[in-house]
Amino acid sequence: ELAKRLNRHNSGYGAEETAPIQYRPWFVACYLTNMAHLDASSRMSLERSWQNYNRMESQQGRTGIDVWINNGKAVMREHNNRANEEDHIRMIISVRRRPTNTNHS
Repeated sequence: ELAKRLNRHNSGYGAEETAPIQYRPWFVACYLTNMAHLDASSRMSLERSWQNYNRMESQQGRTGIDVWINNGKAVMREHNNRANEEDHIRMIISVRRRPTNTNHS
């Protein structure tokens, strides 16, 4: 499912937010897993929550991979705080960010 969605996004036929060419190519920075116990509606609810966090951050001028990953972590924590341990979801982060060197000497 993940590969299919990524292909749709990169083809311009995914969600409206993924269509503009300046955002392509998309890549997977992270994803939530261990959701087999959730129905499609519950999985979409998690996705909408994540998108809402991203939208709110963007309105505050905060964007980028680190922001989006942290928003996904927040969604995961919210779900896990109200779920039984065996129903916890997990996040897989597939990018590693290098620390920025702020020492200019």
